[in-house]
Amino acid sequence: MIKHAIRILLCLGAAGFLFACNKPDPNHLSWKERRAASLAAQQAKEKGVPAVAKAPEPVKKSPQELFAERCQVCHRLKGRGGEAGPDLTGISRRANSDYVASVVCDPDTHFPGTGMPSFAGQFTDQELHDLAEYVCGVK
Repeated sequence: MIKHAIRILLCLGAAGFLFACNKPDPNHLSWKERRAASLAAQQAKEKGVPAVAKAPEPVKKSPQELFAERCQVCHRLKGRGGEAGPDLTGISRRANSDYVASVVCDPDTHFPGTGMPSFAGQFTDQELHDLAEYVCGVK
């Protein structure tokens, strides 16, 4: 009975593998598609259009948006937000923006065992600075 079930599973796995291998490669272009792409690139070059489009600039978020997305789940500010972490309203009476930025990036150094996740590398330097300044500026 068990050997029969194993054989069925192996057959189903092999069939699934063959089915997956039989799909055309989405990165493969036919001769006609390659020729059309080559002609389009040549025409663009002749017109002075760059061959590679520039990537769009990332959308810059305000410190308020960053706080709402990343901090407000646990922290309150001006009466709004979560209650898992401390209320940050008036934090500037106890800390400056450099300290706040440091806590955001390495909370375990300042408050071990609280469960606050590190946000190191999740903000640009400017975003981190602006976020810390915003939090400290709320009275």
